[in-house]
Amino acid sequence: TFEGPAEGYPSGVMVRLHCFFAHYGGELCPSTEIKEMVWLSYRDIKMVAETDQLIFEFLKKKNWL
Repeated sequence: TFEGPAEGYPSGVMVRLHCFFAHYGGELCPSTEIKEMVWLSYRDIKMVAETDQLIFEFLKKKNWL
């Protein structure tokens, strides 16, 4: 679980992200509220929100990204 400021909201509004690992078979594709899907690497860290950067740092430290 990661917590940080909610991007695009007033100061003090926080977001909590719960992350999971899973194995998936098939083709991933965006639908409903997901407009697009992209694969990111650690060098893309500046493209994501501040709270997502915490996740990138965690994954990098574990050698998972």
